[in-house]
Amino acid sequence: MTTIPVYLALGYKIPLDLPISFILRAGGGEAFVVARPSNTSRWDPMMIVGLETSFVAGKKIRIGIRIDYNKIYESRMDAPRETKYPYTSPYEDSRLSNPNYYRVVDTEFFQFGLMVSVFL
Repeated sequence: MTTIPVYLALGYKIPLDLPISFILRAGGGEAFVVARPSNTSRWDPMMIVGLETSFVAGKKIRIGIRIDYNKIYESRMDAPRETKYPYTSPYEDSRLSNPNYYRVVDTEFFQFGLMVSVFL
């Protein structure tokens, strides 16, 4: 599965008097999902929640780490039309016509990253 998320998130800086900043993020948007081996693709709604920890390194650079929790809502998706009809040809992949291979669930994953921000 390949996803391309497009979302908008709002951040809240936790008011602590430390040289390290903690920022909570939450938002939502859409994710372009490509499923293999059937090569189906569509836009699905998504939600994101995250935490960023960073510090200022110089006048214009901020360095930090962040962890995000992403959830893509795919449970509203139907199985492909090919699974509704039992007609198959010898040129088709048998995995694509078997409805037991299509168990639709919401996708959840964590994303961890190092980041560098530049102040303009």
